[in-house]
Amino acid sequence: MNTKTQNPIILSVSIFVGMAVIFAVLLLAAGSLGNAFAQTILVSLGSAIFGAGLTFFLLRMTAQ
Repeated sequence: MNTKTQNPIILSVSIFVGMAVIFAVLLLAAGSLGNAFAQTILVSLGSAIFGAGLTFFLLRMTAQ
């Protein structure tokens, strides 16, 4: 499949949804841990990934 012929909006949305899913998985993993430091690390990492995905999505949408 050639990426030049695909719809860039669909690609941007799918990347954003993928990063949001990673964020949700990290939050669920953090909830199952008993270590407060590990929970903080996973929540922080998930928030950074979600923020990067949101930034990518918004930049791609405004560039259209």
